[in-house]
Amino acid sequence: MPFESFLSAGYDCVMCSESGEFHVDEKSVTDLADSHDKKTWNDKSHPIHRIIQRCYKSIDLLPFIEGFMGLYSAGGHGCMYDYPSVQTAKGGRELVSLLFERGGIVGLVCHAPAILQGLKLSDGTSLVKGKQVTGFSTSLENKMIPGILDQWQEKGIVTVEEGIRREGGIYKEATNPMGEYVLVDGRLVTGENPASAKKVASEMISKLDSLLNIGVGGGQIDYQKITGGGTGMSESNTRTENVSSSLLGDKNRLSNLLPERVKESFNSY
Repeated sequence: MPFESFLSAGYDCVMCSESGEFHVDEKSVTDLADSHDKKTWNDKSHPIHRIIQRCYKSIDLLPFIEGFMGLYSAGGHGCMYDYPSVQTAKGGRELVSLLFERGGIVGLVCHAPAILQGLKLSDGTSLVKGKQVTGFSTSLENKMIPGILDQWQEKGIVTVEEGIRREGGIYKEATNPMGEYVLVDGRLVTGENPASAKKVASEMISKLDSLLNIGVGGGQIDYQKITGGGTGMSESNTRTENVSSSLLGDKNRLSNLLPERVKESFNSY
């Protein structure tokens, strides 16, 4: 489970979605899960269950963008309907572009690279242009769900692969489409399929560690930035204050979940 990789490396995590709600893809914790992930999910005392109890709205985290170092997004077919559109993924799209522009690490797995479609930086250029990127391949879509491409064509939905190419990205896929395959291009880390989820996390951790070594960011969420209200919203804004308070509460809860070797560093914030 990628969350475990970040936590064991000493990185603090929070969860967000466009709606602020969390729903389980049952296949991800049954048919498609390995024995460890199944055991983890069924263990209700595991830290992941404390994290998902507090799922933030993506847009509510924007004022606190300076307090974060990285963003990891898993996939699923739902991404194809939501991620490419500013109407259905405004907060998530802004989080990705703003975090990337301020020097953060972005990790996208499986169908999550769909968020790169039409995603521009402040200078108007495509975030993915010229970068080597992977994601769920077009050839696999119909094999997984026969007829899905025809349905998407009727709805104007393009595949992850096609979307990357349209944006000027360099799409690559593995010879074994269901095997682990990850590409790292600068601060953008992408994985082709569910089997690549943990590897994307480990590559992100390497990048995050490198940022720490050159004095950028911190090992955990920068709560001083959060208590200061971040950027883009007034401190008097009730909603912002509530999110800030919740994030600080998460600091206290998460500090008890970290490995012993990183607790001292975490508690210094």
